[in-house]
Amino acid sequence: MRYFLQHYATRIKAANTNKVTFTNLNLFNCNFLLA
Repeated sequence: MRYFLQHYATRIKAANTNKVTFTNLNLFNCNFLLA
C-alpha cells in the first residue's frame, strides 16, 4: 500500500503539468478501486 501511495503522489505531481497524465490518473484510480 505504501508503494501505491507514493506512486499515486507522483502521478498527481505529474498531473499538475500534464492534463493527459491527469486523465490517465483518473482511469488508473478507478481501476484500482474496482480491482
